[in-house]
Amino acid sequence: MHRGRFAPTPSGELHMGSLVCALASFLDVKKRGGEWLVRIEDVDALRCRTEFEYSILRELERHGLQWDGSVVRQSEREELYLDCLKELEQRGLVFRCFCSRASLRSSGYLENCHGELIYPGLCRSRSDGQQRSYRGMQSSLRFAIGSGQYQFDDLIHGAVSGDVALEVGDFVVRRADGYI
Repeated sequence: MHRGRFAPTPSGELHMGSLVCALASFLDVKKRGGEWLVRIEDVDALRCRTEFEYSILRELERHGLQWDGSVVRQSEREELYLDCLKELEQRGLVFRCFCSRASLRSSGYLENCHGELIYPGLCRSRSDGQQRSYRGMQSSLRFAIGSGQYQFDDLIHGAVSGDVALEVGDFVVRRADGYI
């Protein structure tokens, strides 16, 4: 079954660009007979407000975009995500990283075409002893990317391929401040 979703951050009113994205997602999944879900990205407690969430949902309804099932809130799924992170740790697929974006940027590491830093793998190879020397410091968790090409067929762009290790590097799955 096809499944699509719209995941707004309730930090302000729904703007035209987000409405267009929601409509495209809705039409695409409905054309295929699938489910369209709404997931509220409310994990940034400083910026997100309940009144904006209600306003966004009302605006979707006003434009005839009715979602299937219940609205899901990221803030209510933390236990699920922590269980997944625990499994990734047990399988050795994530590692602690003590690098900040500012330290990586000031060290002159490469950026990709989107202006995002390509993580150079600094903490991936730290020994347990080196990791212990950072005890008490905040750390993020990064997913250890393997090498190799990915490829998929995009409805608009056709065949798309690349190499995540070269284009992004090991990416953050839990920020140092605890956000997942």
